[in-house]
Amino acid sequence: MSEDASTSRSRGASHPADGELSLLLRALAAAPAGEEATTWRRPLAPGDRIGRFAIGRQLGRGGFGVVHEALDLTLRRSVAFKVVRPGPEAAAALREAHILREAEAAARLAHPNIVTVHEVGLSEQGPYLVLELLRGRPLAARLAEGPLPPLEALDVAREVARALAHAHREGVVHRDLSPGNVFLCDDGRVKVLDFGLAHAFGHRGCAGGTPSCMAPEQRRQEPEDERTDVFALGVLLHWSLAGQPPFGAGGAEGVGPTLIGPEPAAPLLVPEVTGLGPLVSRLLEKAPGGRPRDGAEASAALEVVAAGLGARQAAPSPEVAPRQRLWRAGATVAALALGAAVALLLRPQPAVTAPRLLVAVADATNATGDPQLDAI
Repeated sequence: MSEDASTSRSRGASHPADGELSLLLRALAAAPAGEEATTWRRPLAPGDRIGRFAIGRQLGRGGFGVVHEALDLTLRRSVAFKVVRPGPEAAAALREAHILREAEAAARLAHPNIVTVHEVGLSEQGPYLVLELLRGRPLAARLAEGPLPPLEALDVAREVARALAHAHREGVVHRDLSPGNVFLCDDGRVKVLDFGLAHAFGHRGCAGGTPSCMAPEQRRQEPEDERTDVFALGVLLHWSLAGQPPFGAGGAEGVGPTLIGPEPAAPLLVPEVTGLGPLVSRLLEKAPGGRPRDGAEASAALEVVAAGLGARQAAPSPEVAPRQRLWRAGATVAALALGAAVALLLRPQPAVTAPRLLVAVADATNATGDPQLDAI
């Protein structure tokens, strides 16, 4: 495809140009009802070219699009090229001004724990997003192998909560936070995907969503806010610790039972991390008013748990303390002896005519019985 056939304005920018996503979404909202089918008659294939992007292998399929690896021929960088399939509710949703504003804000979020949207555009295959290319796998794939160790689960939840805190400050709610939308990078980073965009493209609460992560108010189609994401964070954390969603069986794809009953989630015992179980229960409160108000409050609560864990780890256990004290005592003696030797060497010496006295210092022997002191 020639570059003229693709609508694309933000060349080389770190984020879409101001208003670009809104223009694209308005165009989709005004398109004829049958146009969606024609834009998806032929899926992308390796070797295709959309504007300045050379399409490579398919990386996967998400809730509302297909993702390919691609090469930006101008900037010479690899990117993720996601062709979006608008949902059946897209046209109606995109005529609402607040959804357009939120989608624009979502595309411009800049945070280490949120995947970067480089560009948006419209092609014969449909609307597309050009995203930061990540190496790793979704949290869903990791959870298919079993639960995470408690400390790792806490770390992942803290990273996701930081992303939520930033997005909520910018007025963006995810609404579809799930293990499939949290990405574990090979370099140790945690990234949240598709912030606020599923809503804009008409996939909010659709059958292909993540039922086991949906808050009760979502199920009842009641007003949603930041506490909807907080509930999903609680589901992620419980799932990571227990190996399954909190309200019944469900696979890694998130298919699970309805969550509108009055029963609370079963208390989660995490003896390795004091305070984490009660916090999970608070995140999973059925009534929104019982949860932390937003991502910032949830993040602060997780940091308190992590700080308490760090303080507990800082105190040596009874088995380790004597050895540490012995090591510190040996290190202190060695340091004092070394300091004295250096002082003697650096002290001004009177001029003498007598022959210089040569002193040989023999190797020291560790007679403490503690091999940790051999180096000293």
